[in-house]
Amino acid sequence: RAVIPSIDKKIITYGIDVKSDYMAVNRKYENGYFCFDVIHENDNLGTIKLQIPGVHNTRDALGAVATALYCEIPFDKIAAALSNFCGVKRRFETKAKIDDLWIIDDYAHHPTEIKATLKGARETGSRRIICAFQPHRYSRTKLLKDEFADAFVDADVIFFTDIYSAGEKPIEGIDGKLIPEIVKAKFPDKEVYYVENVNDLPEKLYDFLRSHDMFITMGAGNIYTAGEKLIELIKEKGIASDYKK
Repeated sequence: RAVIPSIDKKIITYGIDVKSDYMAVNRKYENGYFCFDVIHENDNLGTIKLQIPGVHNTRDALGAVATALYCEIPFDKIAAALSNFCGVKRRFETKAKIDDLWIIDDYAHHPTEIKATLKGARETGSRRIICAFQPHRYSRTKLLKDEFADAFVDADVIFFTDIYSAGEKPIEGIDGKLIPEIVKAKFPDKEVYYVENVNDLPEKLYDFLRSHDMFITMGAGNIYTAGEKLIELIKEKGIASDYKK
């Protein structure tokens, strides 16, 4: 915005919280969609429905709306296309919905990404949000350990695994227990668990999850395999009987 006055071109702006040419207002979760109205020059152009949550996805969709309208694509076609967009692989990717248990995988491994993803998950309503996070790289864990503590504020329960090294050599004093210890110290009321080996997660989670939960595997390593094995386990055994409605 600071450089706009110095640009000798047609400028089109879009935004959520600041006055812009195109605005997203009335954001809400409704019937499985994340909805918002598009306002242009005080006119309500209509409603956009997204299958993926989060203010970041709302902002991106609004940018796509503004661009498509500039290209003279009718609003109804824009809305229809966006309603069918289910996201990209490993970005709030729905892996399964079983008895109202929603299992998701996300590539987020940086604190900013984690926070945005979990905030979007919280927008889905009153579900209990369980996150299984695999730290990525010893160097990133060391550098951003304090930022990681704040990133999980919207998760109700967090399972941490050991660090996925991505080829890095270990750093003394930096291991998978570091982040859960920091999170637990900052949020003593949160349920925080440490399961060193990713392969041990599915069995641990199977007895823990219940209908209406949202479970998210998160990280840039091989954490997604835990969600896939968990799905196989649930399909084989059903959701643990103690938790069935």
